[in-house]
Amino acid sequence: MLTDYAHERWAASRAVSPELWRCVGPFASGAVLDDFRRLLERGSDAERRAAALALADAKDDDARRLLESHAELAAAARAGRLDWESLATAGAEHRRRP
Repeated sequence: MLTDYAHERWAASRAVSPELWRCVGPFASGAVLDDFRRLLERGSDAERRAAALALADAKDDDARRLLESHAELAAAARAGRLDWESLATAGAEHRRRP
């Protein structure tokens, strides 16, 4: 349901909150990996960081390989240099700007 929501938002040229991917990450597999690939390759900085954090929680081997194909983000996620709290804080600050 969350990925369908993201697809609808993207089709309407609207943003998707990076935090959405936190709920999807542990279950990322199959066709959902195309969404993560899109985020990692063409997403904003926040989307790329969210994808890395979400994939770090994935159980699927293909999802883990996708994350590892973006070595810098994978290393940052493993080292704790990325976290959901700082991602959410940065997004809130960005939305408050006029």
